[in-house]
Amino acid sequence: PDGKYVAIGSESEAMLWNPTDKTEISLAEGFIRDIEFSDNGQYVGIVRETGKTQWEIVDNTGISLPEDRISAVTVSSDGRYVGIISGSGGRESSSRKSSGVLLDVEENKQTPLPRENIDSLPFSPDSQYVTIYSESDVTLWDIENNVEVRLPGENIDSLNFSPDSQYVTIYSESDVTLWDIENNVEVKLPGENIDSLNFSPDSQYVTIDSESGVTLWDVENNIEVRLPGENIDSLPFSPDSQYVTIDSESGITLWNLEERAAVSLPGKNIKRLHFSPNGQYVEIYGELGITLWDIEKEEEIPLPGDDIDDLEFSPDDQYVGIVNDSDAILWDIEEDADTPLPGENIERLNFSPNGQYVEIYGESGVILWDIAEKTRTPLPEENIEGLSFSPDGETLAFMNESEAILWSLADDSELARVLHQGQQRRMEFIDNGRYWLTRDKNSAQIFLVNPDELIAASCDRLDRNLTMAEWREYIGDEEYGETCPNLTPSTDQEEGE
Repeated sequence: PDGKYVAIGSESEAMLWNPTDKTEISLAEGFIRDIEFSDNGQYVGIVRETGKTQWEIVDNTGISLPEDRISAVTVSSDGRYVGIISGSGGRESSSRKSSGVLLDVEENKQTPLPRENIDSLPFSPDSQYVTIYSESDVTLWDIENNVEVRLPGENIDSLNFSPDSQYVTIYSESDVTLWDIENNVEVKLPGENIDSLNFSPDSQYVTIDSESGVTLWDVENNIEVRLPGENIDSLPFSPDSQYVTIDSESGITLWNLEERAAVSLPGKNIKRLHFSPNGQYVEIYGELGITLWDIEKEEEIPLPGDDIDDLEFSPDDQYVGIVNDSDAILWDIEEDADTPLPGENIERLNFSPNGQYVEIYGESGVILWDIAEKTRTPLPEENIEGLSFSPDGETLAFMNESEAILWSLADDSELARVLHQGQQRRMEFIDNGRYWLTRDKNSAQIFLVNPDELIAASCDRLDRNLTMAEWREYIGDEEYGETCPNLTPSTDQEEGE
């Protein structure tokens, strides 16, 4: 997950590869059925053909696992606990027999878990609980107190945690229950024959989808939130959990959760609402077209142009890319100023992650627009098929018919070019943009994006600088200089000339 290592499994071995210094760490021999990292990237799991799973720390110190024939391993989000399922026989085998063990890596302590024939051991988001899915039932284990949590209901099918791990949703054969883990009590919810419960991002609210419709429950105050509208279909939350969109038979309403009041919106027959990235604005799609609403000021913001087909916000909410019938403009919301964008029959716009550029897709192909300079940024290739930015927006990756190219926007220079003639071509930035991964059906390659890091990695593998003769051959008449500052000057006799 942190991009520092690549796990490789083959017919003969499993290994870790460090793309920075191009070193390998051998993990296991034999046919490898599967290999994967834990969520925190601290461990790597290897599933062999025999069914045995071996887990290693990425610095090549092994973890001593308590069982020999391991079928599955899960790791808590903090990396402290490992849930291990071991035994014999497949899931459908009549002779199947498996058990579970909880391993505390810090204390090197093993705790046998209750139940036989265990299928999976997922952890809660805060790593304080582990859910035991077995052939007979589903139960919850309190890791700190080393006890089973008694849950209500019979024939439990699944458990889902709230984002803060304080509550758990219990899905059983007959009902859906909300359980307060800390106080060990059931939260009584309205409605009959509940189908599902969904938490807000801050865990303060939960939507209840039942036979009688969709309702909203305030978990903290333990009360139902009375909402307008009848036969509510859905209640999606805003990213900051301050608002909820009420989609009901009578229309769509924006509801302020703190004030317990509807936000009066312009337009008729509203079909959907869409929040801007920071939640300051909301796009209103209605009978009269698209309207932009300032939530904080509670006022409509007039949009430039008519017959608007689509809006796209910049990451900082400063600009809106507007596409109409065939043209597009870039509009500065605060300054109320618009800039026409180049291209014909424009279909869509995308902003770079840093908000500095706009990708324009239309009949003219892909066009890159520099927002600050208000100019078209020339692309080094034609017939571009795919375009993506690094997370910081300073590096551009794109593909043509046969190659994948990495391009620096800072100095307008090519960083890497990879030949890809196979099918299923893909490229992506990993480790927050530190590496660039390209792959097709037959191969995969990883590159350091930052040239300074690439140079440093190269210098780490050298033991000297260029000699004077080598400098003259490869560099020419330019004054001699040390290629790698960390290396001593060459002792070649010509250097003194």
